[in-house]
Amino acid sequence: MSNYLKFHKNDLFGPVYEIPLSEIYSLELTQSNNFRKRLALLFKMMQEMNTATNENELFDLAIDYTGRVLNVDRASIAIVDEEEETITLTALYGVSADHPKNISINLKNCAIGHTYLTDFLSYREILDECTCPIVSNLHKAGMHSTMVAPIISGTTRFGTLNTANSKSHGYDNDDIHLFAQITAILATHLYKSQLQNESKRQKEVLLEKNDALENLAYMDSLTQIYNRRYINNIIEHAIMQKDQSKSGLSIILLDIDFFKKINDEKGHTEGDNVLCKLTKLIKSKISENHVFARWGGEEFLIACLHTSSNDAYALAEKLRISIDVEGSSHLKNLTVSLGVASLIENDSIDTLIHRADNALYQSKENGRNLTTLFN
Repeated sequence: MSNYLKFHKNDLFGPVYEIPLSEIYSLELTQSNNFRKRLALLFKMMQEMNTATNENELFDLAIDYTGRVLNVDRASIAIVDEEEETITLTALYGVSADHPKNISINLKNCAIGHTYLTDFLSYREILDECTCPIVSNLHKAGMHSTMVAPIISGTTRFGTLNTANSKSHGYDNDDIHLFAQITAILATHLYKSQLQNESKRQKEVLLEKNDALENLAYMDSLTQIYNRRYINNIIEHAIMQKDQSKSGLSIILLDIDFFKKINDEKGHTEGDNVLCKLTKLIKSKISENHVFARWGGEEFLIACLHTSSNDAYALAEKLRISIDVEGSSHLKNLTVSLGVASLIENDSIDTLIHRADNALYQSKENGRNLTTLFN
């Protein structure tokens, strides 16, 4: 074996050679045609890993190429959970499907855990003197030599890549070098995948925060419907669309009758409850073509897209009657007054809303609990 391989022996791990990962490339290699062919397979593995979409695909590729590049009878990838002191076998080669996948271990007293915590590749050319449970089980299964390398990229540790051979002295310098290459390629791609997943997660968090900020900017905090700023944008956009004008745009202004009396006699908490209950009732009566917003105080506005003045008036009357009838039990005899106006030539948002406001004023002047269409 190479001089770079340091020999250790103790009662737990038995005789084992260890080589620092930083010294792997100093090993004396055969440079044979067979070695170059096996090295070319690693390049193909790296290309396939570049197209992998998740970590499981990376694990499967690493195990597949370990079997193709090295003389192994068994191989596995062990992902280590340091906090729980467990390993999860995520990919297997030459092992039955019913082999345990999750194993509780003491990292320092386990061959896999020991290697995971170091920057060394471990090679055992004989197993009969090792008392580590995992290695002992391999020996009982007919394996006589193993290699284990930590899957590590920078300071990030993922687990170990493990191989076993039914022959004693089953690996040479070429095998050790290629094994280290496979592990390094896998670690690099796992780290890249981890960064991509973290970037995706942060992007999702950012989008969630942006959505929350947008809700704050465009939603009424009490009733959880759109606010004046949002409905203004909707109306202005609709006015700018010439084809929208042809299909109709109408607005309904709705004001609660004698709302001040509710606040004065029953308090603002009850007033807020009335606003929320009324909002829920109105939302149940309108369609996706209707954009509903709190205009301010006890006043609401509904932008009716693709809606003629007659249809908007019919909707306003439907709302008024529903509130009058259902309000007798749910909203304590609540009534509303409404004003309707539709887009005409050369309208602006100010002139359109001004006409709807005038119509609402007429409903108030004529006794309330009325709908007025501005002609």
